[in-house]
Amino acid sequence: MLITECKGGEVGPLDRIFWLAGVKKYVGADEASLIRKVTKWNIKDFAKNAGVQIFDLPRITELERRFRISATEWPTISDRSFYAAHINDWNQTLFGNPNWWEFYWTVLSEIRYEEPFAAINYLLQQLRLLTRSKGSSAPPASLERKLLADAVSQLSLFLVQIAGMAFDLSEKDRRGFIVKGLKYGSLDSRFAERVLNSAYNLTRQAVLHYTHKNIDIDKDLFQMPAPPGTEEVLAIVETIVNDYPASLTLPQICDLLLTEVFLKHQDGKKWLPRIFPYSDLASRISVVKIYLQALIKAGACPEIVLESLEDSINSEKPLAVNERLPPGPLGAEVQPTDFQNALALPSHCGAAD
Repeated sequence: MLITECKGGEVGPLDRIFWLAGVKKYVGADEASLIRKVTKWNIKDFAKNAGVQIFDLPRITELERRFRISATEWPTISDRSFYAAHINDWNQTLFGNPNWWEFYWTVLSEIRYEEPFAAINYLLQQLRLLTRSKGSSAPPASLERKLLADAVSQLSLFLVQIAGMAFDLSEKDRRGFIVKGLKYGSLDSRFAERVLNSAYNLTRQAVLHYTHKNIDIDKDLFQMPAPPGTEEVLAIVETIVNDYPASLTLPQICDLLLTEVFLKHQDGKKWLPRIFPYSDLASRISVVKIYLQALIKAGACPEIVLESLEDSINSEKPLAVNERLPPGPLGAEVQPTDFQNALALPSHCGAAD
């Protein structure tokens, strides 16, 4: 997790350095960055000692030039003009669909669930409702595309977290762990079973009291069923584990593809290899395709989502050596050692105020 603050004006850097260092420690973030005007080298060194990296405007300009980022090429959240142009339409759509308000604000505010299984169940349920409400007769409207893109991207993040928790288990044990988590969340399964068994016994006693008869009651009515989509979740997690390390960028690539190509109808062939300069980029994109196919099978994603990405997914090839980004912290190929320290939050998009 990376936290970043951008400050203009004449605000002194030391106050923000201490503030960011405290927030970084409090939330357990991996990195903290401060973006500001020209900064002296000794202030930058002090910030490093406090665990904060400073990027000043000259450095930002240098990085943009180095990675060939033009003034018109800013994927996802930085594209304010796109969101400003659609915000009125989105509000009108929301007013006409009050059932989407909870889903909209949950996704928009990027609530970080403490319990990933609860997040998976919630997002799958909302995605199924959204998919059923649209059907296959008409393409999704702009707000529906945004909700689909954001929710599918966030869901992939929680699935990678689950894979990180269970990647060292056997396939059988991993299956049991995931099914238990989807059924009970963080609740102890034995405690939950006792509660359900007590409810069964109380029901039997109540029926006997009112009917004076011993009537058999189906005990399956007092069992916690696996939620819809469980088999697809299991399949996705197995793909993430088996395709490691290519699967580590599933949330990031999925988020960027859905936001730029599906939501904004932009061609991803040019910038995708520059943002993700991996020699196995085709394999990483393949993981995204398998993930979307599983969601479609679970009824939690319209087929049009995958269809809109087909050109980018099928034609994308790894860059030749001389086409890759120059070496450095943003361009170097990463060789992560495990799921936990390699996972980064997706560059999630938000609406303009």
